Amino acid sequence: MLLKKIAAAGIAVSMLLLSVQPISAGEIRTIEVGYKTIYYDTIVEAEGGNIYLVNNEVSGADTTVTSVVIPDGVTAVGGYVFEKCKNLKSVSLPESLKTINIAAFLRCRSLTDVHLPSGLTKIDCDAFADCVSLESINIPSGVTVIDSGAFQDCASLKSIELPEGISLLEGYVFFGCTALTSVSIPDSVTEIGQYAFAKCSSLTSIDLPSGITNIDESAFYKCENLTDIDIPEGISTIKGDTFSCCTSLKSIKIPQSVTGISEFSFNGCKNLESVTVYGGIKWINNEAFAECDKEKLFFYVEENSYAQNWAADNGYKYDTFPAVDKLVYGDADGDKQITASDAAFVLQKTLLDSFVLPIEEKSSDWLKYVDADTDNVITASDAAYIMQKALTDEIDLPAKKGDDL
Repeated sequence: MLLKKIAAAGIAVSMLLLSVQPISAGEIRTIEVGYKTIYYDTIVEAEGGNIYLVNNEVSGADTTVTSVVIPDGVTAVGGYVFEKCKNLKSVSLPESLKTINIAAFLRCRSLTDVHLPSGLTKIDCDAFADCVSLESINIPSGVTVIDSGAFQDCASLKSIELPEGISLLEGYVFFGCTALTSVSIPDSVTEIGQYAFAKCSSLTSIDLPSGITNIDESAFYKCENLTDIDIPEGISTIKGDTFSCCTSLKSIKIPQSVTGISEFSFNGCKNLESVTVYGGIKWINNEAFAECDKEKLFFYVEENSYAQNWAADNGYKYDTFPAVDKLVYGDADGDKQITASDAAFVLQKTLLDSFVLPIEEKSSDWLKYVDADTDNVITASDAAYIMQKALTDEIDLPAKKGDDL
């Protein structure tokens, strides 16, 4: 019995040793797999077939593989390596891996399980495109490049958290991820490419970092359930079709930094009811709000501004609010005077953060006008200072925290 166990163990060890089969040192061979010629210096056994390595890079795979463990020491997965592996379900990647090249796992429609190693730095174009069974994926903190279309048409992908260090979300990166409901975008991101989130039909809201300076054409095209998005200060132009066919979008604020709104930017936003436009606007294309419901749509615009004239010329309903430089410190309701009403509004804001102050609809920089003690938060102290100003006019606003009440 003991001899049988020893023999069995020996066979198991032999099989393990044979699982990675290096060719003679320096020798590179070729093999035809499907329509491709693969160069390799090492064969690695996998479930359902083999994978092939050359110079520490995965260079090819049998189309029959179903599960793969890529050995330690491999630094890259080559382009289109697993493209035809329609039955591949899981992949184990080594910590030595640095790069996943173009379309490496393109159309691996059975792939459900992949864990990206901590040493990874780059995910190339279309790397996981059309992996329709992939529900989640971790993006390691060392990744600084996620190239165009990397997760395009991953129809089961539900959420993703992107690491600090990424500055650009390339075009089409999450295009057609119809199950995506949650995306965490780091503060390091400054640009969102064209069609980056287009046709993410389950996405209801997204928080954009304040450092973003460019959102490219059609970035959120046909996000049909998107109800809430704040355009950050720093954006200079709302580009063509950026929010086109976002049919659940009800309100939008165009910040002071925006100078222009392009053709079809909000085309087909049929439920859009409220657009607040601050005074930085210099031009608006006449088709910017094409196919919106004019009966529902109402513009709040800075008085005597280009936006006011544009709304009037194009037959939109609108109301005006004072220019930012005409706003009064402590005037929470925007009526250009300080009264007990302003203090009451601010106090309500401290008790219920979801309460919207009237001045919030009139200035993207509203906080500084009601932060009476200049501590960058709204508290009961601000309400007290505003009340004293309303009753006695004995203090100047903004006050400094600690000034006598």
